[in-house]
Amino acid sequence: MWGHSRRGYAPLIALSIFWSHLSAQELGSLRGRVLQKESGSPIAEAAVTLKEIGARARTTVTGSFVLAGVPAGAYTLTVVAIGQTRYEARIAVKAGQPTDVNVEMTANPVTLSGVVVTASKTATEVRDVPAAVSVLTAAQIKQSGATNFTEAARAVPGVTMDEFGENFNSIQMRGLPRFGNENEATLILLDGVPQTDARNSAQLLTLPIDNIDHVEVVKGPNSALYGRTAIDGVVSIITQDPTPEQRLSATLQTGQWGLVRASVTASGPVSPGSRAGYLVSVMGDEHESFHDVNPYHKHASSLFGKLTTSLGDATSLAVEANYALNRGGTPAGDPIVNGRFLSSIDPSFSAYTNLNLPSAEYNEEHARTMARVRRELGPSVNVTNIFGYRHDLWNFVMDGDYFSGPNPGADTVTLYPFTRPREEDAWYDDLHLEARAGPEAFQNRMLIGATLDRNTGFVATQFPYTDANSGGVLITYHDPIYPGPADFSYIDKGSRSYRGTLYSGYAQDEIAIKRRLRVSLGLRYDRDDISAVTHAPGQPAGSITGSGHKFSPKAGGSYRLLDSPDPGAPQLSVYVQYSRAFAPAKAPALLTVALNPANPLLPENITNYEAGIKGSVLHTDVGFEISAFDMLRDGISIVVPVGSGLSFQESPAGRQRFKGVETGVTVQPIQLLSLHANYAYYNGRYEHFTVQIDTSLVDLSGLRVQLSPHHILDVGAAYDRGTGLGLALSGYYEGDKTLDFQNTVFLPDYVTVNGRLSYRWRSYSAAVSVANVFNKLYYLDGEISAPLYAFPAAPRRVIAELSATF
Repeated sequence: MWGHSRRGYAPLIALSIFWSHLSAQELGSLRGRVLQKESGSPIAEAAVTLKEIGARARTTVTGSFVLAGVPAGAYTLTVVAIGQTRYEARIAVKAGQPTDVNVEMTANPVTLSGVVVTASKTATEVRDVPAAVSVLTAAQIKQSGATNFTEAARAVPGVTMDEFGENFNSIQMRGLPRFGNENEATLILLDGVPQTDARNSAQLLTLPIDNIDHVEVVKGPNSALYGRTAIDGVVSIITQDPTPEQRLSATLQTGQWGLVRASVTASGPVSPGSRAGYLVSVMGDEHESFHDVNPYHKHASSLFGKLTTSLGDATSLAVEANYALNRGGTPAGDPIVNGRFLSSIDPSFSAYTNLNLPSAEYNEEHARTMARVRRELGPSVNVTNIFGYRHDLWNFVMDGDYFSGPNPGADTVTLYPFTRPREEDAWYDDLHLEARAGPEAFQNRMLIGATLDRNTGFVATQFPYTDANSGGVLITYHDPIYPGPADFSYIDKGSRSYRGTLYSGYAQDEIAIKRRLRVSLGLRYDRDDISAVTHAPGQPAGSITGSGHKFSPKAGGSYRLLDSPDPGAPQLSVYVQYSRAFAPAKAPALLTVALNPANPLLPENITNYEAGIKGSVLHTDVGFEISAFDMLRDGISIVVPVGSGLSFQESPAGRQRFKGVETGVTVQPIQLLSLHANYAYYNGRYEHFTVQIDTSLVDLSGLRVQLSPHHILDVGAAYDRGTGLGLALSGYYEGDKTLDFQNTVFLPDYVTVNGRLSYRWRSYSAAVSVANVFNKLYYLDGEISAPLYAFPAAPRRVIAELSATF
């Protein structure tokens, strides 16, 4: 019976094998890569769909995707990615073999559909970010004619720049000033790595401007993701990736004050067809300072290199290194006598006079390296590790940029020079996991991470002097005669080694509900351990230690009031946000006196509430945004001068409150012309604020905060045909601001105009940039602990430029 049945089933078995073989022949697969057309960079997490059968896949970190088991035939392939224009094309899938396709997507020209990463550490459309966000592109930096990042940052709406001389510049947002060092309230990121030093500050001039792809500026506190110094906002600099084809570009600039600046960049794939790419750039700059009396020579150079590659379809790697050098001097500003600038009291004294010692030097070197690895653990899970190391050298030599006088009717100022070498190492490592879960109608995007942030360093200080009574150097400003090396005596203040380490953990959940509503919740914990060992001449070494901790929460939401998929349809989003941030109570590099064990380290608290509207109309030719905020800064300590010379004391003060409204509009009436106008109103006031000077208490409640203007207006236009003539013109107004905490001296309001005329032909371009077109004298910054002096901005500057790309 069994033999009979076996013979009966044999035809069925043979038929089944035949149909299985035939079905295998009729099935195929689709594989490919999704790239950004302009840059050639892979696009991760793009949604790939075959319309007719609903087959779906997401691209990996290398832009790759695979759709297996696809019946042979013709299909409509659609690709959707954040910030890119929707891609759609007809393809044919062949039976029994893979079909390869490469997709190139173009950036969405609609500003609200642009992508930013800084606000949430995840790729998010601008309209869905519950914060005020601006993006500064490489093209805008080029149009500005900027030669360093400080000049480029002026183009960001709502940003002001405080320039303490030529070397120490601070980005200021929402009216929050610096109290001492640069960028104490603004976090500066370079490819995701904080540039914060052991003074809880960051410097700007040596950042690699020639290799910037774009800059993301997120206003408002963001310690919930980034920890210390993310108080008034985050400025994230993203450098260029290697180009998809071999490219060589060179730029030569020349201008006033002996400027000669040259940069050369080479970029491309490591070998034909390789997924690995390289970028190498070198820059050199020589010029004199703009001072008409006692100018000094400046030299800057930079070397930048970047390598990107993929380690399989699920892993990407980027490694970069940067060496930057800045050598020169620091100026002594325009003295203030009885609330007036000396240059206005005595016309024979130029505001651009540098009274500092001719031997004064300021030199700095920075070596930076960064590695970023991202691994796809699955279609909805990835892990990223960012590592950074930085070695910094700063050296002040006989620098007398701090001074006092002259007294009314006198002609003598007192310089207080110092010599201070400082050397630091900074380590940073951030590891975070990102995961998506849930249906599209209610999707969670979760982020969990941990950070190690450490600074170690050494600093020594000497005070040279020639006048024993003042402890400084007496200089007659009418006819300066400077002492020689043999005339100086020295006070040795000893040295100090220090360390500061922050251990942090953070979590964030972004919830998208039916595309329109998005809710973001975040929390971070930071533990701060600091220590220092002091060595004073003739005294035993002293040891200082301390620790503190802080929780930083954040909650926000955005809602798309208008959300049509049709190109050119009006868009309108609203958002609200609550966030808290902190500034460490002590900076490791500034630890000089023992901490009181009975008083633990208490960081500053910053509490922020804000709301805003973002939209575009008239086929996206008009974009606009409005935001309003109320921010309270509590637990502030400031440093005030005591007596004469370089004597200061720390004073626990109180609270500041900052309120304001920021508005902006962009208009593109025709494709070649773009217009913009941005206005901000800020009201920064002391609130329950008392400082102690010697034994006296000074109540500042209700007074304006130093360096915080009420009004900022920025307008501009750019005409760009791609080839031929191009023109950019911008005007900037900043209202007056007080220089000192008692509001006795004000820096007056000013208007400045910049312009640039360019011409492009094939691979060549030429341009002329003019800064401060009308050659106005205005002041940007000064000594804020006491109204002693202020620094004028540079007079009119003309720069000619030639560049070529091959």
